[in-house]
Amino acid sequence: MMMFVEPAARGAYRGDPTRLRQILLNLLNNAIKFTETGGVSIQVAVKLGDMPTGDEHIVPLRFEVGDTGMGMAQSVR
Repeated sequence: MMMFVEPAARGAYRGDPTRLRQILLNLLNNAIKFTETGGVSIQVAVKLGDMPTGDEHIVPLRFEVGDTGMGMAQSVR
């Protein structure tokens, strides 16, 4: 498994760590479950294009979980 956190996204944030942990663990567990070969990755980045106006203290983050698993059938997408 590979993890990358952009330098701009590093730091302390206020939020709901329990809910975020639960969501990320669910996504990672599904990625691992369906990836027999290859790997799983997670990336954290700041979404600069979505910065709200008027409050410079709010920083939206983007979490991406990727894998090399079988994926979804085209008909499901």
